[in-house]
Amino acid sequence: MKKKVNLFFSNKKMQLVLVLIILMVAMLCFIANKNGFIGNIARNIRGELEEPEVAELFTYTMYDNQNEEKIKVLVKVQSEDGLDYIETPDNHKIQCNGKKVMALDYEVKKDKDYVFKVKESNKDVQEQNLRVDDEYIKSKILEVQNPTEGTGITTLQINRYMNFDDFTLYYKIGKKGQWQLCKNKEGMKIEKDDYLDLYEGNLVNEDDTITVDIKIVSKQEINKILFNKDYKINMQPQENIEDGIIQVIAKRELENDGHIEVTIGNETYAMHTYVFDGNQEWKEDQIFGDEEDIGNAKEYAKNMVVVKVNGNLTIDENVTVTAYNSSYGGPKGMLLYVTGDIINKGTISMTARGAKAKGQNVYLWKNTNGSCESIDATGGKGGASYDSRSLVTTVVVNGKKGNNGISRRTGGGGTGSGRSYLNIGHIVIGQGGRGTSYSGGSGSGAANTDGGRNQNERLAVSGAGSSEGGARK
Repeated sequence: MKKKVNLFFSNKKMQLVLVLIILMVAMLCFIANKNGFIGNIARNIRGELEEPEVAELFTYTMYDNQNEEKIKVLVKVQSEDGLDYIETPDNHKIQCNGKKVMALDYEVKKDKDYVFKVKESNKDVQEQNLRVDDEYIKSKILEVQNPTEGTGITTLQINRYMNFDDFTLYYKIGKKGQWQLCKNKEGMKIEKDDYLDLYEGNLVNEDDTITVDIKIVSKQEINKILFNKDYKINMQPQENIEDGIIQVIAKRELENDGHIEVTIGNETYAMHTYVFDGNQEWKEDQIFGDEEDIGNAKEYAKNMVVVKVNGNLTIDENVTVTAYNSSYGGPKGMLLYVTGDIINKGTISMTARGAKAKGQNVYLWKNTNGSCESIDATGGKGGASYDSRSLVTTVVVNGKKGNNGISRRTGGGGTGSGRSYLNIGHIVIGQGGRGTSYSGGSGSGAANTDGGRNQNERLAVSGAGSSEGGARK
């Protein structure tokens, strides 16, 4: 029995010693962790020991430039060692009493330097410069990037760097444009396709620039940052090409009633060629191309028609020169190239020859300065659609024209007319199609209803015009 008791006490002593050891280790770990030793060792093992980030001593943010003689700036000064004082450029000394962060409002003039003196605790006085100019605004507040400035815009990128949460960014494109909210806090990108509507909305300046206005506004609309600049735009597609289509046809030997493919830049054009050698006088109508060149119910138009006359050409009175067509339109354009002189007493016509085809950038001619004359793949916007279902009166709607083509672009298709009867019947008229490089946009259909006896007869819907062209005879 005594032996068992001794064993019991012996085990108890061992348990007590173990508990004390565990408590001491835990205490040492706590002290080491509190002083950062364990964290540093762990980071060293992982190879991730980094210097802590040190806040900038002196920063400033413009928040109102409505009056460039009194631009409002928020100045922030911070130091881990504490601040003794800040002396402003007008010799006003602000005592900081060891505070680590100080903020103050200050008014400045644009393009002028302002020197602040900052005294940190136990350190020498430092001079800090404040200057609000275009470079500061571009790097710290707001930047509008035009990647192709000088040769024409492809995109406009608006970048907002000012991070005040209670300020909202708005933008306006064109002097007569409408202010739009920028929902993305960091900014936005405006693509080239958006510029088509600028031309069509008469928002482009006479010198082929667009005016970009931006404002960053506080909640109460008391403080505003304003930005305004004109950017050069060029709606013609730009491509680094060796020659345009006309130059290729001028140089190349062609086969009469032949077929070739010409690749320029990133576009390939299939061509049906006709060749006349020597001087020509056309005394009767000339129709070039055939059924294989144009579109049909299932297929797009395939070929551009090219007519080359190696010599002079005279077109007599009452003679029409044109391309083959059907109810699905004509070929993908027609080029008449004459190496000598052309005397036209008749008519060269492509009326109702718009092709049923997807648009391409058509590179016509390369200029000596490297730019090119071309036709954009996308044409004018079609007429707007119409829906009478929210109205309770008889409605008579005239067709709406599509937008005109500008800078060689084709025009948009118009809409059909329509009539609805009181609130019994309604009409929905589809939008006109957008033009392409090969055709103006197709028009939408008309829609009429007098109410009818059943529900199905009370709504008349017209189809939208195609944005893949085609024109009937």
